[in-house]
Amino acid sequence: MDVKVKYNKLDNPDAAYQAAKSFLTPEMIATWKVKATVNYQDSSRLINAKGRGFELNICFLDDAAEVTLKLSILLRPVKGKVLSTIERHLSEVV
Repeated sequence: MDVKVKYNKLDNPDAAYQAAKSFLTPEMIATWKVKATVNYQDSSRLINAKGRGFELNICFLDDAAEVTLKLSILLRPVKGKVLSTIERHLSEVV
């Protein structure tokens, strides 16, 4: 886990997962200049985005969302910026 985002606006993981699904789209990820396929696993409340040199997992727990980001060596210098962006956007919706 790289970042943990506590729920501020919502009080259950199902609602947080649904809210995050609406903003975490391939188009949003493309703003980071990365092409990714986004998979939503409704039963386990998990969002997985995977592209070349990029893998993002967001797991929705009872009180917070846990974000894990794996980047290739070339993309690692921007990991902090990407994580802070994800954290900010998640904080706004959950």
